[in-house]
Amino acid sequence: MGHPAYMFLNTHENRYWRMIMVKHCVSGQGEVSDKYRSHVAFAKQMKRPLRGLRLAAMVAISATMPATAEPPKFEPSQDASALLEAAREHREVFHENFPGCRSDLLIHVDGEAHRGSMLFKPPITLEVQLDDKELRKEVKRTIKSMLSHRMASNNSSRQKKPVAFGPEDHHPLGRKILIGDKYSSSYRIHDNQILEVDRQMDEKRLLISVLDTEKTTTGRYLSRHFFVTVFDRASGSVKSASAYTDAYQKLGNSYFPKSRRIVSAGKGKTRTLKIDWLDVQLMQGEE
Repeated sequence: MGHPAYMFLNTHENRYWRMIMVKHCVSGQGEVSDKYRSHVAFAKQMKRPLRGLRLAAMVAISATMPATAEPPKFEPSQDASALLEAAREHREVFHENFPGCRSDLLIHVDGEAHRGSMLFKPPITLEVQLDDKELRKEVKRTIKSMLSHRMASNNSSRQKKPVAFGPEDHHPLGRKILIGDKYSSSYRIHDNQILEVDRQMDEKRLLISVLDTEKTTTGRYLSRHFFVTVFDRASGSVKSASAYTDAYQKLGNSYFPKSRRIVSAGKGKTRTLKIDWLDVQLMQGEE
C-alpha cells in the first residue's frame, strides 16, 4: 500500500496506456492503427513529466510525515551514571515481598464527593470501582502512575541508555544529568534525590519539579510536594500547571499512599482532585 497521492499518479498513468490499447488494438490480428501510434508517441512524451510529478508528490508527502525521534548524542560519563544510580537507589519502593492490598476510596472533585474501592496486586494489576465512568478512568490513571513510581526499577533497561552531565550551573535543584532516550530526558539530582525531570513528548514538554520530600525509616525518600508544568513545544507557552501533595502510611514493610491532592490550572480554570485511601487491608503474603 502506498500514499493515496502516489497511488493516484501511478494508477492514472497506467490507466492512460490501457485506454490506448483497448481503443486502438485491432482484435484478432495484433495490428495497431496509425492513431494508436500517435497516441503512443504522445504518451511517451507525457511519461517523463508524469514521473517528475510523481517524484515531486513523493517528496512533498515525505516532508509532511512526522520525523522519528532520535536520542540525543553525547559522550557518556561513568560519574554521571553513578550519580543517577545512587539517586534511584534512594527512592522508597515497595518491599520485594509486598503482596498488594485493597481499600476503600474517597474522591473529592472540587465540592463533589464520590466513594469507591480499589484492589492492587504488584506489579501491574489495578482495579478501581467507581460509579462515574469518566472519573473512574482518571482516578485509575492517577493511582497507576503513583503506584508505578513505587515499584523497583528494571536495572537491565536502564543500563542501555547513555548518561552524561549537563553544564554545571549551580542550580538549587541540583546537577543536571542528560539521558540518551527518545524523550531527550534530563534530571536534576541533589543529595541523592531526583528533584527535577524534564522530558520532550510529541508536541509538549513535561517538567516535574520536586519541592519537598520525606525521609523514611529505611533512609530513602518519598516525594511529598511536586509541581508539574506542561509547555507547548512550538511556542514555549504554559498549557497547564498542577501542584501535587502526597501523604503515605506504613503498610507491612512498605509505604503505601494515604492521600493525593492535585490542584490544576489550565484554559482559564482551576480544579482540585483529592484521593483518600480508607481502611487499607494488606493482602496475605507479606512477611
